[in-house]
Amino acid sequence: MRLLHLHVNGFGELRDLELDLAEPGKPGGITLLLGPNEAGKSTIAAFLRGMLYGFPKRGGAAGRYEPTEGGVYGGRLAVEDDQGQEWRIERLERNGSVQTVIHRRGADGRLDRMTQAALETELLGGLNGELFRRLFAITLDELHTLQALQGDEVGAFLYDTGLGGGRQVAEAERWLQQEADKLYKPRGRAQDLAHTLQALDRADRTRREGQAQAARLADVEARLAEADAGLDAAAAARRSVREALALTERAAHVSETWVRLVAAREALAGLPPHADWPPDAAARWEANERRLAEAEAALARAEEQRSAWERRLAALRPQGALLALAPEARRLARQADAVRHWQETAAETEAEAARLAAELRRLARQTDSGWTPERLLACGASFTQAEQARAAQTEADALSRAQAQAAAAAQRAAREADAAEAERREAERALARHTAAGVRGTGFAPTPAQAEEAVRRGQALQDALASRQALAPARPTGRAGRAARAAGERRSPAAAGAYAFGGGALLLAALLGFAAGQWLAAGAVAAVGLAGTLAWAYASRSGHAGRAGAGGPADEGSAAERMAVLQAEALRGLLGPLWPGRGGAALPDAAEQQALALVLADTAEWTREQAQLADRARHAAEGAAAAGRRADALADEDEAALTAERGAAGRWRGWLLERGLPESLSPAGALEHLRRVEQALDMESQRERLLERASRLRRQIEEVEQECARLLKAAWGAAEGDGEAAVAAERREAEGTDSEDGLPDEAAGRRGFSSIGELYRLLERLEAEEKRQQEYERGVEQHEAAMELCQAAAREAEDARKRKERLLAEAGAKEEAEFILRMKAEARRQEWERTLQESEAIVYRGGSPEQWAPLEELLTYYDGAELERRAAELQAELERWDARSSEGEEQRGRLREEHERLTAEVEGAAHHHEAAMNEAKLDEQASRYAVLALARTLIQRTRRLYEQEKQPEVLKRAAAHLRAMTEGRYVRVTAPYGTKRLEVERADGRIIDSSLLSRGTAEQLYLAMRFALAEEMSPKATLPLILDDILVNYDRRRLGLAVQALHRLSSSHQIVMTTCHPHLAKAFRDEVADVRIVELGPIG
Repeated sequence: MRLLHLHVNGFGELRDLELDLAEPGKPGGITLLLGPNEAGKSTIAAFLRGMLYGFPKRGGAAGRYEPTEGGVYGGRLAVEDDQGQEWRIERLERNGSVQTVIHRRGADGRLDRMTQAALETELLGGLNGELFRRLFAITLDELHTLQALQGDEVGAFLYDTGLGGGRQVAEAERWLQQEADKLYKPRGRAQDLAHTLQALDRADRTRREGQAQAARLADVEARLAEADAGLDAAAAARRSVREALALTERAAHVSETWVRLVAAREALAGLPPHADWPPDAAARWEANERRLAEAEAALARAEEQRSAWERRLAALRPQGALLALAPEARRLARQADAVRHWQETAAETEAEAARLAAELRRLARQTDSGWTPERLLACGASFTQAEQARAAQTEADALSRAQAQAAAAAQRAAREADAAEAERREAERALARHTAAGVRGTGFAPTPAQAEEAVRRGQALQDALASRQALAPARPTGRAGRAARAAGERRSPAAAGAYAFGGGALLLAALLGFAAGQWLAAGAVAAVGLAGTLAWAYASRSGHAGRAGAGGPADEGSAAERMAVLQAEALRGLLGPLWPGRGGAALPDAAEQQALALVLADTAEWTREQAQLADRARHAAEGAAAAGRRADALADEDEAALTAERGAAGRWRGWLLERGLPESLSPAGALEHLRRVEQALDMESQRERLLERASRLRRQIEEVEQECARLLKAAWGAAEGDGEAAVAAERREAEGTDSEDGLPDEAAGRRGFSSIGELYRLLERLEAEEKRQQEYERGVEQHEAAMELCQAAAREAEDARKRKERLLAEAGAKEEAEFILRMKAEARRQEWERTLQESEAIVYRGGSPEQWAPLEELLTYYDGAELERRAAELQAELERWDARSSEGEEQRGRLREEHERLTAEVEGAAHHHEAAMNEAKLDEQASRYAVLALARTLIQRTRRLYEQEKQPEVLKRAAAHLRAMTEGRYVRVTAPYGTKRLEVERADGRIIDSSLLSRGTAEQLYLAMRFALAEEMSPKATLPLILDDILVNYDRRRLGLAVQALHRLSSSHQIVMTTCHPHLAKAFRDEVADVRIVELGPIG
């Protein structure tokens, strides 16, 4: 499985972020997310975990990463599985909840909708989110704690990663324990078994108590029968009182109505007999009276309107001669708007011409403060001059850029030369310090030849000691021994040559390995040297085999011993204080040999470092010299560029003097001057056109004003002629006005008034006269309508009088007073009849008078106050019966409850049934608890046995990774059975608990464990590792080894790592050629 691409819509501080993490179809690989603090690296790691397993609920806000600036919460992730199929995961918050959409694109290109369960099973190998966080998506804190690798689920994956069943086993064991705890716990009271036992105790106690309640049950039954009889009697008495109370309350309610009913009967009996009377005589009389009054009032109003309109028409007579001038006045008024527009346009045109003149002066001053518009207009602006100015500007810009670049390059080269010189001095000081310190800080600083000689003699000493040890058992004594030693002395030159050849080869191998780092070549040279030494020694021995005889081995042993002594003495002289030895011609013991090996190794290491420092000093000196030469060359180029720039400036000043332009103008300023000349010419042409247009508009305005003056003079003459002025005077006198409403007088026409303004006054006067004429015409129509209203009102009044005479005849009345008296008597009769009818409806509501005889009896003998008092007494009696009934009901209820309880206790069947049910329930719960306990015990035993058998496989892989990351310092990882801790074994056999390791080494151990787990899971699913800045505590050497380990693991697993340290990125670039580095900037 590999992560291909992510898109973050909104997650924490991240918003609208897209990153490519890998290329499709390419297995494994390393992607490094590099950025400063607050660049969102840890947020991206959390986003990847959330996209694979889902985001936390809103309750877990700490790990939810809600968008801080709003937006849609969530994003999308593209993943490729081991079969090359692409999965697309989308988790976006919609309508307050996160909606998840998962698709898988098959080999045929078809998209299949998948579920989260299918995602975890097929893509993530059945690993749940918590285990993925502990093992594959880890931070520095999680890496450094052993607790992240503890727990039953992680333990199951430690020992059974390949089968994928560890999680189910741990979950099953935990579920069995929970179910058993629900049933029973020692000293527990809330479990199911405890509840069942308590129920059995209660049932037994209740059964024993019920056997003593039989006599009490009979007494309760007798008292219950008495209570039932008393309640029946109380109910009958209450119904009787309730009926009497209802009748009395109704009588009290209708007592006042009863009085009105009796009064209506007596009044109707005292009225005279009913005579013939028109049924609606009163209504007809009142309607006719209203109609007659309205007709007379309408006639009076119509007469008043007619008189008013006659007076108004006399005052509204219009002036006909003045109205005849209205068309001409309106024609000139329509032109008045155009005149105003002409005036405004002329003013604007003159203002624009003045503005252009000011702009011409401003343009002239821009060239020089003493220039005038005339001089600017007189100055020519040809295309050739513009091209020459542009060419000069291009040349000046190019020379300026070249000079700036040369100056910058010279300054940069000078800084580089200073830095190279400082580096040279620092390298020489480092070489001097290293030489002064010497090997092991003793001040002993051997030359390369001395170091080579020491290594050669050390190897010769080791060979001599080895030969002496090999020949020690056969060494002769006495004369034979001396003879053998003499023979050995004769063979010593050949043996010494062999040893010298082998020592030289070993010295060359050491120099190749320590100084040049070429360990493969060093191994080949050492092998050749060893083979040559053995061959030479064998040839020397076989050449003297015939002469040696029985004393050969002893002579060889003596020679080896003398060779060892000679080499030891030479080494003491070479190494000085580093290996003083014991003095004399004695062979070195084992401790001295071990000390010599360490001294030779330290000397070789010091020689290698000395050579590196010497190379660094030589390279620094060469770099400083090269930087100095480059700085001098660039300084010469800077001076040449400055000289060229000054020459171009002189040629430009000459060009300006030839054309009479200010010397201060630059090429860009000259171009701007030529543009201003062209602009000034355009402005001058535009100004002349504007002045011509303003003059034309002024002439048109003068012509219109002359026509207005002639019209005003004619209007004054029309007002004075045809006797209309006298009519107007009469009208003004009738209206109480003094002037002619805006008509201009002749003096005003002769005063040179503003013709347009006087024209508008005349128009207002004409409009008023036209309105007066229209009003006069409407007044004529209104006068005619008033005449018609007078006639209609007179006819309506006559009709009303005739209807009144007919009504008097129908009623048999001779005059109006008699009709009114008879009308009032009839109204009183109708009122009493209506009161009687309403009273009977209230008193006898719901029945006839015969049915309400008891009610009439009460109303006849008692008044309202007595009836209310009687009702109150009956109400009190009813409440007493209600209280007695309530007491009886309560008593009967208590007796019934006691009767039921005693019956249940005496009979006891329910207790037996409950006890049987609880006993059966107890058996079922005990059986279930036994099954659960047995199953949990079997699972625990099986898991412990399986862990013991499978433990070495994961830990072997972890040990291999740890050995590679520590250069063989730690060779094995163990997990003691029955404990939750890890131990490591060093190369010297020492066992160390993980809690005693340094922080960096402990992190390497836990990282190796996770590498091993990832490899164990590879057959089921190759999951990516998401590492959040976990290499910060490694030194430079182990950092490189850890990066190499990650590189090896990336061949099968994708690795996504975050960091804010540039040196980590450099380590990845140095060790991993195809690493993908994504640089992130600060958020916001």
